[in-house]
Amino acid sequence: IEAPDAAREVELIAVRVRALLDAGVSPSRIAVVARQARPLVNEMSAALTRVGVPVTARRRTGLSHTAPARALRAMLTAVTESWSRHSMVELAENPLLATGLDAAVVNFVGFIKPIGSRTEWRTGLTLLLARCEARARGDDQEEEHRQQLPPIDSVQSTLDAWSTLDPRLAALESPRPLAAWFRWVSETLRDGTWGLSEALAQPLADREVWRADVRARDLIAEYALAWNSALTTFGSDSEPIAADVFAERLQLLLEQDLVTPPVTDFGVVVAEALAAGWRAFDHVFVIGLSAGDFPQRPTVGGILDRGDRRALIAAGLPLDEPD
Repeated sequence: IEAPDAAREVELIAVRVRALLDAGVSPSRIAVVARQARPLVNEMSAALTRVGVPVTARRRTGLSHTAPARALRAMLTAVTESWSRHSMVELAENPLLATGLDAAVVNFVGFIKPIGSRTEWRTGLTLLLARCEARARGDDQEEEHRQQLPPIDSVQSTLDAWSTLDPRLAALESPRPLAAWFRWVSETLRDGTWGLSEALAQPLADREVWRADVRARDLIAEYALAWNSALTTFGSDSEPIAADVFAERLQLLLEQDLVTPPVTDFGVVVAEALAAGWRAFDHVFVIGLSAGDFPQRPTVGGILDRGDRRALIAAGLPLDEPD
């Protein structure tokens, strides 16, 4: 199928598959094979679902792109950036974190003047509440009417939430051993202090995304417990490190795929090439063969350059030619 881009190709194939099902073909006898799992397996599965086609797909999601991973990074980024306006808005807007902060109020305070500490945030919120109360009483200055203030109830609730949140934020400023940081990760994902467990207990409209987020939470917590156990047992890396250093370590742990198994086995098979090999189907669509993407160019070796590789081949080592 010729299409102007990958997105249109996916849509055209979804329509063709729907037509095959309407003609009586069994879904399990149809396969859509992607050269690489990401992003085409997920995109193709979503397109088929939109047209009412059952899908059997083993999905891959970057662990660092899941909601629990983003929530952890948001907390560590806030510390690293000294509680900047942008980082605090990210905390307030994160759907998994029960901070109680109103993002609009946080934005308003942060735009008044640069803020670089938790104390300044409390002061800014307190001053904003005083301005809102003065306007409500009608005794504010004339120039105050030139600026639309947030609702007083939102400011009051944000200030109240800050009183509860501030001790948890303060704890993140203190350096701690690597094992203790991993224990913090596990506790944050499992207990109800930050609200992650409660948020993930409610299924999303897109159940595939929700299943991936739940599995990501469990997998990250499992990794964190394993690291905590190993570091505690062997006593390595006991020197306290700050949040910014741990954020880099955590990112390395998150640089892997989360594999979500298929929900059903009677749908149209959507799989990466190696997962679809040696299987029989009546109708097969192959995607991801666009010019420029296929054939995939070999990457430059991290250790051997082209000259080194040719020299080793000439010496008799069974290596692939660089071209």
